[in-house]
Amino acid sequence: MSDNTIAFREDMIDLILAGKKTVTIRPMKPQPEVFFFGNIPGTRKYFTLNGDHTLREASWFMDQYPHGKVGDVVTARGHDGCKLLITDIWFDHVHNLLPIAWTCDGVTDTSEPSIENHWDSFYGDTEYRWENNPWVWVIEFELVNGEVGR
Repeated sequence: MSDNTIAFREDMIDLILAGKKTVTIRPMKPQPEVFFFGNIPGTRKYFTLNGDHTLREASWFMDQYPHGKVGDVVTARGHDGCKLLITDIWFDHVHNLLPIAWTCDGVTDTSEPSIENHWDSFYGDTEYRWENNPWVWVIEFELVNGEVGR
């Protein structure tokens, strides 16, 4: 069990409590050098080249996620009553995410311009802006306690 917190804007907290947000998409910090290997349909094998130039498998890579692991309960920062059970964590480039991921992130219009505007409302003034196609964490969660002390 983790005692980690994760920050959300107030409008995102409202979507979580309304059951309209069950995913959060966050840039990897720092951006990794990642290489894709594998040609088996339906599978992904990612390897990262770390500072000492050795290859690491995806299981090591997943351990780098800063807010907990699958099965952990995390608290929305500043909202002690908003507890989220992490049900899955995966990663990809932001441009590769399917519309369903964005719908689960609370985006109602999943056209590319709308998704780009949504992403850049968070990261547009940073190195993680849409046009840079950053690597992102996709964190799936369930609300386990929706009482928010406001």
